Amino acid sequence: MKMLDKIIVCIRWICMFLLIEMVAVIFFQVVSRYCFGIAHFWAEEMAVFSMIWLVFLGSVIAESRNDHTRITFFVNLLPGGLRRYGSRAACARSSTSAI
Repeated sequence: MKMLDKIIVCIRWICMFLLIEMVAVIFFQVVSRYCFGIAHFWAEEMAVFSMIWLVFLGSVIAESRNDHTRITFFVNLLPGGLRRYGSRAACARSSTSAI
């Protein structure tokens, strides 16, 4: 297994933890607010920051699997040889817009 694959596996585990943590914190906040009448100020911020990190790390996983969002309508109109270069240009454009 290459080093990049190991990093992606670690990022996937972090994303799974963040998703579970986010659901648990929101569930805790709902139960404590509506059942006990106690609102915790940190729960919403923790869920928001978890979601932000989940989106950023998920985009790394999508980019590594080449599943990023791109519009291929014009690339598919190109002939075979140019289609390969157009696809590479679309990937490069997607990668630079992520920065």
